Amino acid sequence: GALFSYNPQLDTLTIKHQMNKNNEGGYYPKNSLLLGDDNTLYGFNSLGGKFSEGTLFSYNIDSNNYQVRYSFNGNNTNNFSRINNITQLTTGEVLLFGTTGYQSNFLSVYNITGIYQPENF
Repeated sequence: GALFSYNPQLDTLTIKHQMNKNNEGGYYPKNSLLLGDDNTLYGFNSLGGKFSEGTLFSYNIDSNNYQVRYSFNGNNTNNFSRINNITQLTTGEVLLFGTTGYQSNFLSVYNITGIYQPENF
């Protein structure tokens, strides 16, 4: 996968960041991106990262800076099997909603802009 920009006036496509399995940045992006109030894109890769279990990432549009926010490690408390939504609260916090690998019938909420705080419902 890749993050890219498209200029319709010039009909040009520019790759901003290439995701591949040869680094810890993650690859195989899933679902849509969220454009945060801070002009940063937030997203999820289902594979790769430090433990090969996926990553949460951010990409600042102004500085072209790609950053891994979290690498899932596949243990029972933080392995997402399905990401359903990424949203931003009016407080600026970015939340990720999904089901965990070991409890697929439970919705988990993760705050990715502050301290990592999983909660199961």
